[in-house]
Amino acid sequence: MPDVREAMASSKGKLSALHSLPGYHGVYVAIWAVLPAAFVLAVWLLASPFFVENSVRSALPESVQSQGSATTELMLGQVMQVANGLKLLNADELAAVTSGSSNLQGRIGRQGCADGKCRRALYGRKLRSTIIR
Repeated sequence: MPDVREAMASSKGKLSALHSLPGYHGVYVAIWAVLPAAFVLAVWLLASPFFVENSVRSALPESVQSQGSATTELMLGQVMQVANGLKLLNADELAAVTSGSSNLQGRIGRQGCADGKCRRALYGRKLRSTIIR
């Protein structure tokens, strides 16, 4: 298999005389590396919310699932609130909650994630961190 030096020697040092320019090969490899990854990412971003919700829904106790769709949706909303509230806790607070020495509801409430205001608290934290940078 000829190498780059042999190819350049056969073209008498003129890059434009080569059969295929090296840049074309680089772009070809980049396309084949990026496109499949972008496709997998797009599929995951579209499918993951459904997968996560179905996983949480199936993990709910049978007593909740048997009470009807309104109760199930209410429980899913509470699970989402707790999940969003956990994003607001720092490592020390999370360790305290995990060890059982702290109350999760109280910690999340102090972070501004009580009574359905969690999304606003998350947005405010992201906005403040963006402004500070």
